[in-house]
Amino acid sequence: MPEELPSAPAGAGAAERGGPVAVTVVAGGPEAAKLALDLAAFTAAEAVCLIGPHGAVEGPAVEGVLTVPAEAATGYRTTGCECCSIRVDVVDGLRLSLRRRHPPRRALLVTHHDAVGVAQTLLTDPDLTGQTFLDAVIATCDGPAMATRLATGGRLGTEAEMETLAMADAVVVARADRLRPAVVRRVRHAVRGVNRTGPVRAWVGSPAMLGSLLDRRAWHGRMASVHDARPAPHEAPATVVVDADGPLEAEGVRAWLDGVLDDHASRLLRLQGELCLVDRESAVDCLGMRSIVMTQPGRRLHGTASQVALVGWGLDRANLAAGLRSHAAP
Repeated sequence: MPEELPSAPAGAGAAERGGPVAVTVVAGGPEAAKLALDLAAFTAAEAVCLIGPHGAVEGPAVEGVLTVPAEAATGYRTTGCECCSIRVDVVDGLRLSLRRRHPPRRALLVTHHDAVGVAQTLLTDPDLTGQTFLDAVIATCDGPAMATRLATGGRLGTEAEMETLAMADAVVVARADRLRPAVVRRVRHAVRGVNRTGPVRAWVGSPAMLGSLLDRRAWHGRMASVHDARPAPHEAPATVVVDADGPLEAEGVRAWLDGVLDDHASRLLRLQGELCLVDRESAVDCLGMRSIVMTQPGRRLHGTASQVALVGWGLDRANLAAGLRSHAAP
């Protein structure tokens, strides 16, 4: 299998001092910065680092919160290759906060519509993988703006906005208090057509909702999948779930994963699943995006079913499922 990732510790939100820092990515427009500030205030007792574009994370001082403004900057391991891109500002901002005498237990990263690039950086940068782990990606959208698009029959968003919504672990509809309940329901229904993997919540200022967005450990094991027969909007990426019964041959699965990357590379936003392999008592978790895929030890299996969820453009569920199932052990 591809290179293994370190496992995240149990109880991510209560990581001991000196242990890996849980990172929550909050992505979207101006509403993302507001949500991140609310989350920072909610979790300040844990010692929080808040990183975002310069000016985006300005607000009332919150005790226990270290604010690290940053300007978005992208570098490339291979010149000009989006699949090999890395968010230099994310690396620099986290390294700065982690070097403090009393480093934070949690980091909140604010980004515009580049959640894929930020997540890829957190998962692959060697300076970060041993010191941090990606807890969740929370996408935001502006409720009134989305309601207007729906009412006028316009596009739900740009390609980058749709990618952020589709690959997130949860979506928060901001400024929902400015809409009638029926309109809020319509907006949430539309967003669920794009995001098939997590809850879609209307932001009403509830501390309970803020708490539900943290400690998700969503990038380990199977992706939380919503099986929805409705087709995704034409401007949105597809989300497909493929499964296979019975143990799979490791070499065949490796070839299947390589084939997924070869076919989809820059258009693969997220791949995550749990594999049952021959002669393994525990599952092997797989995780990937763009042109990378990694594995890590998973939970002890109580069956022989494998499942992989994929989010991206141009995905053919029938073809992907047939390919995975073709590697069942004889």
